Amino acid sequence: MKIVRSSHHSRRIRWIAAVVTLSAVAGCGTEKVAAGNRSSDEPPLGPIPTVTSNAHIPLPLDSYILSIDEVGLIEKARAIGARDCLRSLGFGASSTAALAAIDPTDADERVVEYLDPDIAAKRGYGGITPPDEGETKAGRAAPDADSHLGAAYLGTRKSTPKGRSIPDGGCFAEGDRKVKEGTGTLELDPRSVRTSGTVAVMKDSRYRAAVSQWSSCMKARDLDYDAPESARLDPDWDKRPTAEPPSERERHVAAADAACRQQTNIVGIAVAVETAHQSKLINENREKLEAGKTVVAQWLRNANAIIAKG
Repeated sequence: MKIVRSSHHSRRIRWIAAVVTLSAVAGCGTEKVAAGNRSSDEPPLGPIPTVTSNAHIPLPLDSYILSIDEVGLIEKARAIGARDCLRSLGFGASSTAALAAIDPTDADERVVEYLDPDIAAKRGYGGITPPDEGETKAGRAAPDADSHLGAAYLGTRKSTPKGRSIPDGGCFAEGDRKVKEGTGTLELDPRSVRTSGTVAVMKDSRYRAAVSQWSSCMKARDLDYDAPESARLDPDWDKRPTAEPPSERERHVAAADAACRQQTNIVGIAVAVETAHQSKLINENREKLEAGKTVVAQWLRNANAIIAKG
């Protein structure tokens, strides 16, 4: 299994930026260490790759986290379960036909992404693509919560106008329950373990040394940024829509950023450090993670059965 991908690229960037802020506060006053050295509580590094593309690089926790196809499978089954629930409450096929599962979109979850120098020089940081209007976590066509259909779907009322009881959390929650039926509890969400690993990377002396080297590389080009996220989230272009062309300055900064990422190999160092911390976290939480695999495997079996039944 692979990593669950975010449907909105800028959401991933902002999540990383939030983690950077938290780890920077935690790491204040700590002396910088050369990339080849480490503090006593930091796991040893394996080989440091040289990253030359955005191709997905497998990480240790990948096998515990749903792949994009598996997420899509579960979303589809949830939508079918929600539809069946609504129809059991008296809503006809015409009123439930618009309900749809979210189509999860592939997007990498690296601490630092590879940035192609040629593309950066032409397109800057690429801009952001706003989510589809009306898209919610419950589905692209989630009904208005104030409507009878919406109240049944989201569980904002106890019963329908005809007196039929609406399940707790509405039919969306009922669809989720159908997928998770008979599976027990997921004691430890591997996504939270991945987040812990990301925080550990941000505080790791070897990664901080790489960030410092990247920042020095940018300063040599007369650009003052303390980390790659600061350049990507510069307010001058942070919210630029993809359809709007980048400014000359954005293209200049992005090209310099790409060159400095290559020169310092910060992406490869980040991958090696994250691999080390994920391996450590797996060793510390292996029993719960393995139990979670069993739970999720049953979710997938349930989802396949729901979809097959239609």
